[in-house]
Amino acid sequence: MMLDARHRRRLAALLAGALLGLLALGAAAAPAGAQSLLSQRPPARDPESMRYLPFEPELALLPTEPLPAPLPDALYELVERGQGEQAYVLLRVLLGQLQRGAADGTDGAARYRRHLAYLLRAGERIMAAEEQERLARGFVERHPDDPNFPWAFFYLTQALFRQGKPLEESFFFDDAALDALPASVQSSYFRMHAESATRQQHYARAAEFLLLERDRLPALAASDTEILDLLERLQSVEALEAFVAQQTRPDWLTAQLPFLRIRVLINVGRHGDALLAIQRLQRSGEAVSSAAQKALRTAREEIEDTVTTVPQRIGVLLPLGSSSAALRVLAGEVLDGLRLALSRRPPTPQEGEGRLERLIMADRPQAAVPPSGGDPARGYELVIRDTRNDPELVRRGVRELVQDQHVIGIIGPIARNESQAAVEEAADQHVPLISLSVSLDLPPRSGYVFRHSKSEEEEIAHLVAFAMDYLHAGRFVLLYPASRYGERMMRLFWDNVAARGGHIVAVAGYDISGDRDGQSDLKGIFEEITGLNRPLDAADTALLDAVGDRRPDPIVDFDAIFVPIGPNSAADLRVIASYPVTVDAERVMILGNRFWNAESILVAAEGKLRNAVFVDSYDRSGKDVQSQDFRNRHFLMYGHRLNYRAPTYYTAIGYDTLNMLEKLVEQTHTRSRRALAQALLKMPPYDGVTGLTTFLETGEAVKESMFFMLEGTSQRRVFP
Repeated sequence: MMLDARHRRRLAALLAGALLGLLALGAAAAPAGAQSLLSQRPPARDPESMRYLPFEPELALLPTEPLPAPLPDALYELVERGQGEQAYVLLRVLLGQLQRGAADGTDGAARYRRHLAYLLRAGERIMAAEEQERLARGFVERHPDDPNFPWAFFYLTQALFRQGKPLEESFFFDDAALDALPASVQSSYFRMHAESATRQQHYARAAEFLLLERDRLPALAASDTEILDLLERLQSVEALEAFVAQQTRPDWLTAQLPFLRIRVLINVGRHGDALLAIQRLQRSGEAVSSAAQKALRTAREEIEDTVTTVPQRIGVLLPLGSSSAALRVLAGEVLDGLRLALSRRPPTPQEGEGRLERLIMADRPQAAVPPSGGDPARGYELVIRDTRNDPELVRRGVRELVQDQHVIGIIGPIARNESQAAVEEAADQHVPLISLSVSLDLPPRSGYVFRHSKSEEEEIAHLVAFAMDYLHAGRFVLLYPASRYGERMMRLFWDNVAARGGHIVAVAGYDISGDRDGQSDLKGIFEEITGLNRPLDAADTALLDAVGDRRPDPIVDFDAIFVPIGPNSAADLRVIASYPVTVDAERVMILGNRFWNAESILVAAEGKLRNAVFVDSYDRSGKDVQSQDFRNRHFLMYGHRLNYRAPTYYTAIGYDTLNMLEKLVEQTHTRSRRALAQALLKMPPYDGVTGLTTFLETGEAVKESMFFMLEGTSQRRVFP
């Protein structure tokens, strides 16, 4: 049973929690066989490091042997049933057997390796990749002649792949060793090598591994299209022909060579040669299948597209002149990120900001906007159009950017309505469009429309999963702004809680609007939620009078309050933050959405929300080099502003989107819109300031969710 990353992290966290519980219970709770191990307390660790089980250092140096066994599945099933403590005890009993068996001579050592094999088999599910690498490497280096060497080498490859490290090869891992593995494991081995080579842009090497899989495992092999797609990325016809000539079974590839040659010529910019090759193939008199004829027509259309496309010119659609102040702010933040990505040296205010903004806000279309203060050798241009959140202006803008400005792709818009109009027009114009909307309905498999933003549905689903699985919340209050956005967030949260078996205790919409009446309404909401204004019978009233109380005690029968807010809604949170303590709910968790991730929220909360957790895909205080450089460059470029604001999620997503497009154009030598769309779909994980990003075939972005906790006037990332 293969588990996705979410299940592995959940299992690791639950087992780590079981470890803490067992240490508190002591050895009395352990079976006799595990008594000695459980009574040995490991060194103290920071809670942040407890996401994986802390195995003893000496075990990491011992030889290992992966063998088929049901134990990993048994461990997982125990955890799924909520029996994490029993799963951990079972694991510790196993480790005790390993240590005892190693001292029993030859038979004991063999038994030792068999048992330790179970641990390695479960490695991907319950331990960090670094631990798995050390365990597997211990066996590989000490026992290359052991019959179980193929398994150990496979798990070493898996551990390196999990960490994104270069994969290794071994003289001892020959065809015989490969044959010792089941077909599905062999297929996984080939696929890991192919993906690793693709990440490093070694496309011929990646194709070699997929061809090996095709020869050895025809039932499990990659499709012909996957192999051909890799060969299309080679940088010369000579390299392609040399690759085909080296194959031991060239018949299949030889038949594809004329079409591959055309694709490579197009990709490297030799369009005249590609057209001649198409004409020769069409005039050769050879029978050409209907699929091949379609491929030739597509190639000719792409050449025409390439000739009329400027590869380093990118269109931008933003509601800079929208009637909504909130949308104007978000558009400005995206624009800041785009300009920052263009400029390798921050321009002065005189040469940068003023000139660009004059061009943007002009009524009539302007020529392409070059990067202010950027590197002329890069030559990237932005053609920016103000959509004013008007769907008709958006449609007109897409057509103009494609037909008049010849852009290779378009970034934006932001709002739902304008984005919907943009994706329809982009699909008709066959131009890649990367929308930044969180609520857009993507057309099914258009091939040209992408969303570089985690959807609202995915955001709320991850928040509910984290609250219920990791924070152990099961009863919720929904407190949402009385707006279309607030109602949509409320319904998404409610649906996800219901689907996971949780309970909604109370639901209330608020409208503060900055007046006293709104605040009074909020006070009444909290009193209603906790039953302070519940009707009392005569006996209860008499009892309250006797003790001198005017109202009954509040009933806090919920674990968390979900408070979604919109952009620039810190004022709402400033008012809300004061009320939980008034109804004895100050220890209840407050859950927030992505718009909590702002400096203004920390100021508004005033340290009153001590158990507030929110979700986003951007760490504003990330300690990695890339995040720090992003923030430093942002301050250098915009710090002169009177009301300077640190970069937000929308600044970061604009920055990442343009950098991602530039990288694809440069590395894949993309010259056409079709090629850019395909490059986005095949793109290896892009590592930006908003985390790793890839795209599904539907155009949806796959981005990791991060969870943060408010701590006074600062925030801390708590997971992952």
